[in-house]
Amino acid sequence: MREGAAMLQAAAPPPFVQTAPAADVDRRLGEIVALLSGAGDYEATFAQRFRTEIPKQRFDAIAAQLRAGLGKPRGVWRIERYNALEADALLDYERGRVRVRLTLAPGGSRQVAGFSIIGTAPLQDSFAVIAAEAARLPGEVGFGVYALEDPAPRALAEHHGEAAAPIGSAFKLWVLAELAAQIADRRHRWDEVVALARPSLASGITQDWPASTPMTLQALATLMIAISDNTATDTLMGVLGRAAVDGRAKALGAAQLPVLTTAEAFRLKHPAAAPLAAGWAALTPEQRRARLADPALATVPLDPALFGDAAVRPDIEWFASPRAMATTLDWLSRKGDRTTLAILATARADRHGLAYVGYKGGSEPGVLSLNHLARDAAGKWYVVAASQHRNDGAVEPSALANLAARALDLLGTRR
Repeated sequence: MREGAAMLQAAAPPPFVQTAPAADVDRRLGEIVALLSGAGDYEATFAQRFRTEIPKQRFDAIAAQLRAGLGKPRGVWRIERYNALEADALLDYERGRVRVRLTLAPGGSRQVAGFSIIGTAPLQDSFAVIAAEAARLPGEVGFGVYALEDPAPRALAEHHGEAAAPIGSAFKLWVLAELAAQIADRRHRWDEVVALARPSLASGITQDWPASTPMTLQALATLMIAISDNTATDTLMGVLGRAAVDGRAKALGAAQLPVLTTAEAFRLKHPAAAPLAAGWAALTPEQRRARLADPALATVPLDPALFGDAAVRPDIEWFASPRAMATTLDWLSRKGDRTTLAILATARADRHGLAYVGYKGGSEPGVLSLNHLARDAAGKWYVVAASQHRNDGAVEPSALANLAARALDLLGTRR
């Protein structure tokens, strides 16, 4: 079912400039439910561009596939509106639910210009069922749902929750934690201005900005979390200090030290750095720090062409277990101030019926990490932490992301 559902995607229109009432989203979702039932008017609901990319015959085949697995659609269970033209929704079926995303076209028609089926879930879902499905994904998988309690997070369900794994950019949560700690200690301020450091590779935007652009610490942290800006991250690490970041990461469960800057990681993975990177996993933290201080490392190019579909030097990474990521997010929920929590929740996301959802993930060839901090309406805090990696190819992200979304849905209905 997931394979068929993944095929049903069409591009959204260019950025809209007009507004529309939320009722348009609700009305179109109702029409989509009818179409998924085998009724409705395909041409009236979907814009011409969508119908060209996804002919009705293809849509009907996927709708039939969904009905075969989940029964008949019964309506819209929940809508998460991002604005007047964009929303995520859960559609209710007899034996499960289907998560969808849609974008309406600007202009008078308000037809559906972008629509995709993101994932499915059985009606009688549970944390244990989700963890068992995670265990069947390819590669090495860690998954955990945790209630944040005293004295430590309590696992509601786990698969390899104790196993350290590469987490990619999710290490930036350690940087955020140390920044929050130093601000709480009045060593820094959110509005403090520093110069942007030398560029790293994308992701992000600041690698293309003028050298030494003045930046507030809050802006750097927001870019680091919201769009995983690598240059912003390296700038913050320089401000905070390697020893401080390493100490914070160690306390929160990092499995390998020192915590590399993004530029250091990219350079060490390059073939030109082979002498410095040799036997990296077997080195002590002090031996690694000595190699990072070698002037030769700074001469290694930052080469985006180095990365394809497969993992590159997977031993040179940031490592943590789902339990360690739960510990990290637990610390942020307790010690982070309002600004810290707001930065974590910057990215637009389905809140799954929860009062708060913060997120930081990480991905690169062969590596995927998903880490959610959630608070329910009663004020209880939870973490959903998941990782998947393989050395023989790319990780397809939708399966693990759907499992995490299902866990968040359950947390949103937990009483």
